[in-house]
Amino acid sequence: MKTYSRSLFAAVFILAGCVTAPSALTAQEAQTSEAAASMPVEATSFLGEPLYRKPASPEKAAAAEEALARLEASEELSEDDYIEIGGTVAGAGRYQDAIAAYSQGIADFEDSYKLRRHRAHRYITTRQLEKAYDDLKEAEALVKAADAESVYEYKGGHPHGTYAHWIQYHIGIYHYLNGDFANSAEAFEGCVKTSEDNDTLIGSVDWLYNAYLRNGQPDKASAVLELVDADIEADETYPYYKRVMMYKGVVSTEDVIDLSTPESWDGRDATVAYGVASGMIADGDDDAARSILKGVLNTSYWPIWAYVSAERDYARLVQDGE
Repeated sequence: MKTYSRSLFAAVFILAGCVTAPSALTAQEAQTSEAAASMPVEATSFLGEPLYRKPASPEKAAAAEEALARLEASEELSEDDYIEIGGTVAGAGRYQDAIAAYSQGIADFEDSYKLRRHRAHRYITTRQLEKAYDDLKEAEALVKAADAESVYEYKGGHPHGTYAHWIQYHIGIYHYLNGDFANSAEAFEGCVKTSEDNDTLIGSVDWLYNAYLRNGQPDKASAVLELVDADIEADETYPYYKRVMMYKGVVSTEDVIDLSTPESWDGRDATVAYGVASGMIADGDDDAARSILKGVLNTSYWPIWAYVSAERDYARLVQDGE
């Protein structure tokens, strides 16, 4: 069943030489690219391109500097201190520094599933998938050993899903990026079961839907959408909400994204656009999908899951087309 409209520092896995870069930059994009190129390189994309640190707001940049100074000066930091420091530094786009902070924390707290889960996220951000997976599997084992399945993460001072939930979520992302959609679906099935609020449910259902669809299981994909009611209470600006409503046919593609103006997409638009492209790939419409993926890759939002996924899919499509 078609669920979209056809209208409009790290050693990483590199597919250099196997793919071509997305379309040429406009003059405005070139200027933006030149500004970005003055920033440090945080990672190398799956297409073999440097990924530059995005400039942070003055407030976030200052907070990151303060956090790093605290990391260097303090002789004793708690596990939560390291989590806070890593999160603050990552919030300023300094992902390699965040990884270093989490690593220092793990050296002090060898059995920390919390720090491994957070470091794994940033390993995926910086395209170091196997390092991320090693952390996630260790974190998964540590959670079980500590009988800590009900320990929550906090976001903005409020509980935001358990560590067990988010570890499985990132395992699902890992397998999805590697094209192992069966194992990705298994992980996201677990996430659906451990979702305790509408936002985490919607996000988990979204990824599970895509994993099923890409694994050639459209009936399962359609069935899982029934877990999200059309009138569910949720943030309607949330891109996964928009995608799920689009998959369900509650809204059309045109209602949630203008595919003809990729130059105007922000990170949320890029996330919605990727959902459209993923459905097209599952339906065998590679040419249309490739065009949308190029639009995603011509944005500057390389740290988000949609962009990382677009890199992987674009590389496969180009490689398969050779």
